Amino acid sequence: MPCSAQVAGAVVALLTERQKQHAKWGEQNHDMMTWLAILHEETGELAEACLHHKFGGPEADNVLKEAVQVAAVGCQIVEYLLKKPMAWGEEAEAAQNNQAHLPAPAETVERKKDNL
Repeated sequence: MPCSAQVAGAVVALLTERQKQHAKWGEQNHDMMTWLAILHEETGELAEACLHHKFGGPEADNVLKEAVQVAAVGCQIVEYLLKKPMAWGEEAEAAQNNQAHLPAPAETVERKKDNL
């Protein structure tokens, strides 16, 4: 898939939000049920923003912000699963082996900002 400006912008937004979350909450090591609860809370805020955008309300301008937060929590869940590959099967173990080829998040944010 070619990397469009929208894809690059989405990645930058996601990694920037992950850095904000890490600065605010530190490293998070929840069990999957807790992660799902956090994700559902974030998707609820996204749904609220979408409803306010459609029908009017104070959260109408927050759709993108909430979507990025949903994506960032999803990213945290993937990070958690990659730390514990034995608990989640061969797919997680293969993904963990492949992550050695990925740049560090801070490097990626800086590179994407330069290319936008």
